[in-house]
Formats: sequence, structure tokens, C-alpha cells
Amino acid sequence: DKAGPDLAEALRAEGAEVDDCILYQNEQINYDELPAFDAVFFASASAVESFIDQWGPSVLDGKTILSIGKPTDRVLKDKCRCADVIGREATVESAIKTLAEYCVSNQISG
Repeated sequence: DKAGPDLAEALRAEGAEVDDCILYQNEQINYDELPAFDAVFFASASAVESFIDQWGPSVLDGKTILSIGKPTDRVLKDKCRCADVIGREATVESAIKTLAEYCVSNQISG
């Protein structure tokens, strides 16, 4: 129930017949305690919303924020601030590799 209409509209514009349906629904999980962390990885806009709703934006102060891609980063910006690192491709592998490069670069530059 979180997907935008862009793909369906583009397919319809090309003459495709598209049926909208909800395949799954995200449900927020509330935790009793936030573990200590130096970096956080957001792999979806709904993950950003859930995290900020539960813990607030201030817990991200001084932390490295990794976003899987630009759409997730837009939600981060709306909720608190932009990510420090955005994956070059919207995959977990690319995001983690980009984070590693960012961390190594920061260590080298001091």
C-alpha cells in the first residue's frame, strides 16, 4: 500500500491493462530499546517513517546515515536530514559498498 502510481501510469500510457492490488502491507514493529549504533541503513521510505516515528530525528545526530537510493533519501530529507551516503544503485550490495568507500575515504582524509 506504499507504492506510488508511476509504474502503473507509465504502463497504462503504453496501452497495458493494469490491475492495482496490494500484495503486502507494512506494519510497524515497536521495540523497547534502541541499540547503540554509529551508522544506520534505510532500505525504504517506510523504514525511515517507522524509525523516525518511534525514535525521533534527534537520535540520528552525529550518526552516519545510509540510504538505498534517492526516493528513500527524499523521505529522509522531509523527516529530518539527507543521508550522508546514497547507494549508487538501489540495491543492498551497492549501498553497502558505497558506505564502505565513504568510510575508507573518511579514514584516509582524516
